[in-house]
Amino acid sequence: MNEKNPIKERRCQKEFTISQLSRKTGIPTFILKSLEKGSREPSLEELHCISTVLDINPMSLVERMILDRETGNEMKS
Repeated sequence: MNEKNPIKERRCQKEFTISQLSRKTGIPTFILKSLEKGSREPSLEELHCISTVLDINPMSLVERMILDRETGNEMKS
């Protein structure tokens, strides 16, 4: 899949670095990097924190993860 990871896409739109998003969400940078690479799925708490800070619908992230899992694709960074 050639689509950009929605977390990374929104983070870049908001002009946040990984470090800034980490400080705002309380999620370590190594976890955020894994989420953006698609090598890890967010916990419910992480999903809530990220969606709140980035002002993104958490269901859009969940739907994307489900679609990617069904098609065997990872979310690309």
